[in-house]
Amino acid sequence: MTRTHRLKSDRSEAPVVAAPPAEADLPLMATLGIRFEEGAYRFACIPYDNLHDAANFARLAGAGRDENQR
Repeated sequence: MTRTHRLKSDRSEAPVVAAPPAEADLPLMATLGIRFEEGAYRFACIPYDNLHDAANFARLAGAGRDENQR
């Protein structure tokens, strides 16, 4: 008898590829240190499916803050 893991999918799913940033998004990405590489937005080496999630995490991590701000 062969057992298979219940959560394992038999079909292979293509990885999600994020839409490339618009020209208007580039200043925000530069300010927060977000890159678009290999179909994903990346902040601190973590891939995100969309810019909104990457920007939220970057802000929580303190990216883009002026050194005089608290």
